[in-house]
Amino acid sequence: MSDGVVRIGDGRFDLSMAEVCLPIDGVPTYHLRYGSHDLPLSGTPVVIELGGTAFVATVARAVQFGGDVQVHAAGGNGSLSPDLSVNVDGKGYISFPAYLPLEDLLEEIGVAATDETMATAEGFSVTRWQRLGGPAAHALSTLARAAGLTWRVLGDGRLHMAPETWPEYDGAALNVEDDCASLSLLRAGHLFDQCDLAPGMTIDGRRIVKVVYKLTSNTLRMTLQYAASGSSTLREAFAGAVSRSAAPLGYGGVYEARVASQHVNGTVDVITGLASVDGPDGVVAVPLRLGLARARQFLPEGHLVRLRFEGSALFPSGDPSRPYAESIEQDLSAERGIARMSDLARGKTTITTGSILGATSFMLTPWRDTGGILAPRPDLSITVTLGADTAPGSGVPNAQTFETDGPIVTASEEVFLV
Repeated sequence: MSDGVVRIGDGRFDLSMAEVCLPIDGVPTYHLRYGSHDLPLSGTPVVIELGGTAFVATVARAVQFGGDVQVHAAGGNGSLSPDLSVNVDGKGYISFPAYLPLEDLLEEIGVAATDETMATAEGFSVTRWQRLGGPAAHALSTLARAAGLTWRVLGDGRLHMAPETWPEYDGAALNVEDDCASLSLLRAGHLFDQCDLAPGMTIDGRRIVKVVYKLTSNTLRMTLQYAASGSSTLREAFAGAVSRSAAPLGYGGVYEARVASQHVNGTVDVITGLASVDGPDGVVAVPLRLGLARARQFLPEGHLVRLRFEGSALFPSGDPSRPYAESIEQDLSAERGIARMSDLARGKTTITTGSILGATSFMLTPWRDTGGILAPRPDLSITVTLGADTAPGSGVPNAQTFETDGPIVTASEEVFLV
C-alpha cells in the first residue's frame, strides 16, 4: 500500500489519484485529485509528496468535480511550461562570460539551476548571442541546442542542462515487464512504493527517458520509457533530423532597423523598435554586408538597414550567434545628398554627396585625414573638393563634390564608402 499528499499553502490533502510525468526533456506535469471544496488559483505553488519523494510544482488550472478538486500542475514555478509560459524580451550579448545568457534568463524567470548546469554553461563556445523575445522555454531551448544539450526541470523544481552521464539505478531491485512495441518497461504497483527513479538513469543497460508514476486506490504504479538503441533521448529517437533542421523561433525572419551608431571596425548598432528583438541597446556590433569583398560603408544615424541571421549547420534557417545587416536605403533626394556609385562609373561630372550607396565593378577608397577633410587615394582618377555646405568651425564637410573626366578605374583591393 502507498499513499500521497499534496500541500497547498497551509492545507494538506490526501490524494485519491495522482499521475506524475517526468520527461528527460522539458517540464514535469502533475495530475492530482483530492477531497476539498476550495479551488486553488492558477499560479499557486504546491508540493506533492509521493513515494517518499517531494515534487515541487505550480497550479496551472483546477476544476471542481463533485466533492473533489482536480488539479493540473507544471513542474517548478511553471515559467518554462506551455500552460504558465513566461515571455522574455530580446537581449544581445557580445564579448561576454560564457554563462551569462543562461544566468540572465534564469534570473529573469526565477528558476534555480543545478551546479552541473552552471558548470556546463561555463564551457559554452559562442562569442556573441542575440536572444529574441518570446517564451522563455524557446530561448532556453535555443541555448541548449547551440551547446548540443537538452534541458529539463527536475522534481525539486531546479533546471538541469548538462551532458547526460546515465548512472545505473542503484535502488531496490525491480521486476520489470518489457514492452518492446512501445519502448516501455512496466512495473507492478503492489511491489513498488518508492519514487526514486528519474529520467537520465540506466536500468539493465536501457537509458530511461521518461518516468510516469500513477497512484490509484492507494496503489502506486510506474511506467518507464527508454530510448531506442543508439539514441539518448526521445527527441533523437523519433524526431532527430526534423528537430535539428527546424529554425529557432524568429531567427529566420527579416527585420527593418535603423542605425543607432557605427563602430570603427565598421559594425553597427541597430534598433528595430521590437521588444522581441532589441536588447537594452538594440542589437549591437552587427557586421555590415555590402556584397563586395573587403568593402566598408559608413552609415549615418537613422540609416535604414535589414537585420538578418545567417544560417549554420546547426541552425540552417538562422543562427542566434550570426546576425548581420544589409544597407537598403536608396533615398536620392537633395536633402539627404545621396548618390549612387553607378553615377560615378558613368562619368557624371558633378555629384554632391554625403554618403555613397551601392557598388558596381570599380573600387573607390576615400578616407578622412586628421583635419576632417576627405581625401582620395593617389591611384584613383578622381578629384575631390569641399562642398559649400560645411559645418562652421568644424572643418568637417557636410557635403563633398566629386568631379570626374570619365569612368573611375582602379586596382585597389579595398573599398571604403563614405
